[in-house]
Amino acid sequence: MDSSYFQKFYEFELEQRNVATSMVNTPLVAFTGLASGTSIIVVDYQYAKSWGCYLFCAFIAITVAALLVGIYYMGRSLIVESYQKLPNLKALKEHSDRLREYWSKQNLPDDEASKKASVDFQEYMNDQFATAASWNSRINVGRGARLHRALISAAIAAAALVPSAGLYVYNKASATDKAYNVKVLDGQPTNSIQIFAEPNMSQKSSGQNGPTQNSSPNQPSPQPSAPIAKPVGPANEFFKSTTIPDRLVKKDK
Repeated sequence: MDSSYFQKFYEFELEQRNVATSMVNTPLVAFTGLASGTSIIVVDYQYAKSWGCYLFCAFIAITVAALLVGIYYMGRSLIVESYQKLPNLKALKEHSDRLREYWSKQNLPDDEASKKASVDFQEYMNDQFATAASWNSRINVGRGARLHRALISAAIAAAALVPSAGLYVYNKASATDKAYNVKVLDGQPTNSIQIFAEPNMSQKSSGQNGPTQNSSPNQPSPQPSAPIAKPVGPANEFFKSTTIPDRLVKKDK
């Protein structure tokens, strides 16, 4: 069998490992959206003893169960056994040198010893490719099956969430406004305050308030104004002993 086939099969399984890892994003996004929508309608739903509420709870239970199962399979697809790969180049080179040394000790010419060593080394590489590819293929198949179950669970959760959303919309449309009881703590009536508008100057000067009375000729003369008081001087200032105002310091003559 062609040795390149073993190498291609080995490389293909390693690429499938990366594909399986990136495929986890699909159920992860689906579960995030479904969980967000479920939490919103569960919290905002007005529960009551009715067949609609019972159906809503049943569909929500199916949705939550499917989400939990899907999250379990998604997590199991990430927790897998270790993949196999070829030994490092240093170990492969040492093995090739040991094979050449082995055939050199068999009393063979150098060309024939190198040829037999190359054949043995290629057979060894084919065995390693086949062993690693078979091991990695088994792991990839298991991861793919778990991701497939996770996607099926997401589809079941979405299918159960659709009628739940319909019942939620019907519940919000047919719901009545909540009535609130207001209790007056202090039942004593408050004293009413009457506010009278003061007439403005135009109303005072106009004749609406009746005819104005002229001052009588016998009106007493005004009293003389009080005498103007003498201004008081400023009070003393307060200062600390360490800072004396300059105007209080006597200059030496």
